[in-house]
Amino acid sequence: MPWPDDGQLPVEVWAAFGADLSADPDGWSWTDLTGRLLATPISSQTGQNGSGGLSPGTCAVTLLNDDGHLTPLHPMSPWWPHVDLGTPFRVRLRRAWDAFDRTVTGGWGPSPSGQAWSVTQGPAGDASVAAGIARHSHSSIGSSRRTTLASALRRCEQVMDVSVPAAVTGAAVAAGPVFRHSNGGQDYYWARVEFSPSGGVSVRITRSVGGVVTHPGALTAVPGLTYTPGGWLRVRAVVDGPNVRVRVWPAAGVEPAVWHLTVTDTAITAAGAAGVQSLVMAGNTNALPFAVAFRDYALRVDRASGYADQWELTYAPATGGQMHSAVRVTFSGITRRLQQGKQPVSSPVRRTIAASRPVAYWTAEDGAAASQLGSPVPDVPPARIVGPYEFVDVEPDVSPSWTRHYGVATMVDLARGATVTGQVPAHTAGPGWAVWCMVDVDPTTMQDDVVVARWTTPGGTHSHWEIRAVKTGLRTQLLAYPASGGAAITVVNEAGVTSGLTNWCATAEQVGTSIRLTFGNFLGPFSIPGTLGKVAQASLNALGTTQLVAMPAGHLAVWATPTYPDGIKVPLTGNILSATYGYRREDPEVRLARLLREDAIPFVSADPSALTGFAMGRQLPADRDTLYRECVEVGGGLLYEHGFGYGYVPLRTRYRPQVAMTIDMATYQVRKGAGSRVLRPALDDRSIRNEWTASRPDGSSAVAADKVSTATHGVYSDEIELNLAEDDRLGDHASWREHLHSTRRLEEATIPIDLAANPSLIDAWLSCDIGALIRRNNLPAQHHPRAVDVLAMGWQEQMGPNGWEVQVTPAAAEPWDVAVAGGPYKAVAEATTLAGGGLNATALTFALTTATGFWRWTTNPADFPLDVFVGGEQMTLSGITGTSNNQTATVAARGVNGIQRAWPAGTPLTVARRAVAAL
Repeated sequence: MPWPDDGQLPVEVWAAFGADLSADPDGWSWTDLTGRLLATPISSQTGQNGSGGLSPGTCAVTLLNDDGHLTPLHPMSPWWPHVDLGTPFRVRLRRAWDAFDRTVTGGWGPSPSGQAWSVTQGPAGDASVAAGIARHSHSSIGSSRRTTLASALRRCEQVMDVSVPAAVTGAAVAAGPVFRHSNGGQDYYWARVEFSPSGGVSVRITRSVGGVVTHPGALTAVPGLTYTPGGWLRVRAVVDGPNVRVRVWPAAGVEPAVWHLTVTDTAITAAGAAGVQSLVMAGNTNALPFAVAFRDYALRVDRASGYADQWELTYAPATGGQMHSAVRVTFSGITRRLQQGKQPVSSPVRRTIAASRPVAYWTAEDGAAASQLGSPVPDVPPARIVGPYEFVDVEPDVSPSWTRHYGVATMVDLARGATVTGQVPAHTAGPGWAVWCMVDVDPTTMQDDVVVARWTTPGGTHSHWEIRAVKTGLRTQLLAYPASGGAAITVVNEAGVTSGLTNWCATAEQVGTSIRLTFGNFLGPFSIPGTLGKVAQASLNALGTTQLVAMPAGHLAVWATPTYPDGIKVPLTGNILSATYGYRREDPEVRLARLLREDAIPFVSADPSALTGFAMGRQLPADRDTLYRECVEVGGGLLYEHGFGYGYVPLRTRYRPQVAMTIDMATYQVRKGAGSRVLRPALDDRSIRNEWTASRPDGSSAVAADKVSTATHGVYSDEIELNLAEDDRLGDHASWREHLHSTRRLEEATIPIDLAANPSLIDAWLSCDIGALIRRNNLPAQHHPRAVDVLAMGWQEQMGPNGWEVQVTPAAAEPWDVAVAGGPYKAVAEATTLAGGGLNATALTFALTTATGFWRWTTNPADFPLDVFVGGEQMTLSGITGTSNNQTATVAARGVNGIQRAWPAGTPLTVARRAVAAL
């Protein structure tokens, strides 16, 4: 790779001027500003800070501005008025590129970016390069050809043009990029474009694991796209965490804003080579050899993304009386914007409904002195209250065997005859409407019929509609009132009136000349003739009926469609029903994903199916940060900024992490004067917490402590309140936190990695996500002999000509190496020391003693060989004999960890791999 060795800067800077920040980032239109990038180091940071909190990621780039086009708000800019705060930016590393402007036979040769192409499927003689085109020649039907780059990555983007020389006949020809190519070519993803005999183009995502090929992404036709022989199609494919995406379009055309196929799959997670593959499928009848062509290849890795929060201009005199101008743009991750200002406190019902894009919504979660019902939807006027009313807290329903809490805050009590009326703003008519509210009607004390909700629909066949609780005979009705006058049409007439705080709802959609309706829980569909009008006004307790007990009411919502964004037609099902009861017993990872979806924040989980098994307590009214934090604390995962939203490493994925990057300190290179910064461990007490108390709101608590640590170092206590549904898991949480924080170890505030001096580490670093395990081995003799394993919790990165350095914020990896059934990890036999005369430097047997009341060591031959620590020396035992507390060990190997010395009687003895149960 040319940079950083020869002063080039192979990065790209892109801006999405005028992007709709409420839309999917994949649909934004990007402008390449790389040609303006000045030779000033690019500084960025991401992940958690040193105290473990989530900090906004930032990045700063310096761009040429001599033409003034990047002067914010300048009317002469071609991007006016979008050179402004909030503009999305991203920095991408061009890891590899190839214009194929060479002649090679028997392969593709080296790329201009420095990586060599290797033929990994098919004869080398079937791969060639000439005149800007690379080819795979297929001499047989059903044959694959694959060429990969010497660049192993976990997440990246590949772009290329692909072409076939003739119209495909018989069966399709497929071609496209491969990702995570590893395990000797047995494991990979393939984002393939298929040229069909009909002239159409489809995409498919193929997976090979252990050589077994499946298709997690089914064949999907690209609407309106055809190919011509010798014509070029451009393919863009991305692998990011568990997601694989692909889209294709004419190379001379405009790139579409949507991915044609996206697959979420966790079968292949290891880093692997990138490259291209082609296949002439069985049944194809084209003349052979059939050569698939590729051109203009690029491999990119995102390094920083965010929204512009500062444009800093500089001016300096230039020759000829001119002025030179530059602009330093700082852009930050979404956390910076979310942390600005004071966050609103919202109930679960309010959050859920507001996120579903109603055209009007009034919560009734107002203060005690309020004279109206405010709306969380912009530009919706408040609803009027007429008559005597009172804002009240909603009390739970209580029975001898259960208590039901509601996911709301205050509501307005209409029991004394008050009505609530809201005007629905003008809006574009949808295919129908939905109306929803919460009202507590008491069938035993209501003084007359209660029109729970009424809404008007001018312009339709029916002027207004009602949900009515009928006093005589206790029935619940949905009524439609003809605009022409006359008697109401009874659409629904159900026996009974539900008591308690109830969800009342109805939906309607136009189907030909009829109106199809649903009502209540799951009633319907019903059909009546007519034409729908838009909802213009909605009311609660429209007749002003009184009842002898409280009638809390609120959360009156109107939608312009009977279908919610998640595709659910009946409002009472799905999230709204769960919100009514505060989402109690929801898994923390499910809750976190839902909260971010409600906040319209892009979200990627490393394993979307990795549920924790913990049941959260009900979601209380709270601000956004509190709700996110509760999920992370109960779930035990890692939340971090990712792209233009958030990423998440689930708890299950954090256990037993695999090494993502190995740094051999024996060969690690340092620049002159930087050697003293490479390894600076310290033993201090900042991270020790050897006694933990875990509690839950209005619940119990549990305490866990490391008795050895508290006796040796004193008590370092901490506590955490967890929103769990029950008390029974508090002890597990307290013990897990004690395990994570009670062990003393040498630690470093940051770990430097000089990639300019050690370019062989670049691919491994680019494959490190938040939480990745970095191992440093072959440490100096004065250091503790074991390899140092840390988790990358965040980092600062500086890229520039002739320099690329990273400062990693580490956390200990050892506590996450938990036991698995049948694995090498053993339960600790506590209170064991060397007995007799101790152990000299070469002895292969020794006596040990275990204090009375503690378990003795195993003598079962099946448990050996067994690694133990005697003091600081790791040994491998071949057996232990003795049935009392005094036993004898036989040693198969001394000094396994490089330490071998004499140890006196009384030296502690413990297993080398301690079995620790996962949370």
